[in-house]
Amino acid sequence: MVTATVEEEEEKQEQEQMRDWLELPRDVICLILMKLGPIGILYGTAQSVCSLWRNLSKEPHLYQSINVLKNVSEFSPKVDYFDSYSIPNMIKEEVVDRSNGQLVEICLEKEGTDGLLHYIVDKSTSLKCLRLLFCYLVSRNGLMEIIRKVPLLEKLELYRTSFSVNVIAEIGQWCPRLNYLVLSCQYFPISDKQAFAIAKNMPNLHSLHLYGNSLTNNGIETILEGCPYLEHLEMRRCYKMDVRGELLKKCLERLKIFRYSNDPATDYEFDFDVVSYLADVISDSTDEE
Repeated sequence: MVTATVEEEEEKQEQEQMRDWLELPRDVICLILMKLGPIGILYGTAQSVCSLWRNLSKEPHLYQSINVLKNVSEFSPKVDYFDSYSIPNMIKEEVVDRSNGQLVEICLEKEGTDGLLHYIVDKSTSLKCLRLLFCYLVSRNGLMEIIRKVPLLEKLELYRTSFSVNVIAEIGQWCPRLNYLVLSCQYFPISDKQAFAIAKNMPNLHSLHLYGNSLTNNGIETILEGCPYLEHLEMRRCYKMDVRGELLKKCLERLKIFRYSNDPATDYEFDFDVVSYLADVISDSTDEE
C-alpha cells in the first residue's frame, strides 16, 4: 500500500509539473516559432502541438526571413537535401506563399534556379536581402531578370554564382538602394573591368566584399573614387593587387575597415578551395562584355 501511495504521489507531482502549452501567451508562442524559423515550423513538430500553435504558425511575419543554409540540416530526416527538387518545391509552395508578400530576406544554397528565384521575387515585392550560395544553376540572364524585380534590394551576396559586367550594371540601375555587396567567385573572378562597372553603377555602396578576385590597384582606386560612401572594403585573397604607399594610406584614411590580400581569412564563412566542379555546371560560362 505504501508503495502504491508513493507512486501515486509521484504521478500526481508529474502531472502538476506538466506544462499546458495552451496557457502560454501568444507573444511567447510566436517568439518560439520565430526561433524555430520557417523550415523548423513546417518540418518540425511545432504545428502539431495544438490548433492554436497550428494557426499561429501561419502568421506571415514568421516568414519574413528564410535561411535554408542555416535550418535545413536540422530537419534533414524530413527534407531530402540532396534531392534537387525537394527544397525548391518546399520554398515555392509553402514558405514563400505563407509569407504573403512580407518576405524581406532569403538565403539559398545550391538549390537556387532561375525559375525558383522568379517565383520568389514575383511574390516578394519587399525583398531587401538576397544571398545566393553556390547556386550554379542561376544563369546570368536569369539573374538580370530577377534584379529588375527587386527595386528595394539593399543587400546582395553572390558566392560562386556566375555574373558579368552587364549583371553589375543591371544591379546598379534597378537597385538604387543597394549598399552592401559581396562578390566571392573563385572560379569566375572579377577583374578591373567589373570593378569599373561597380564604381560607375553603385555609388551608394557602404560595404563591398570582393573576396578571392583578380583586381589590380587600378580597380581599387576606381572603386574608391566612384563609391564616396564606402566604409568597408574586403579584398582578401585578391593577389593581383599591391597596396602600398599612397594607395595604402588613402585606403586606411578613407575606410573604417580595410582588409586586403594576405590578411587572415580564418573568419571567412566558407571553405575557399572546395566545389571545383563549378565550371562544368554553369551553362553560360562565356564572359559577357
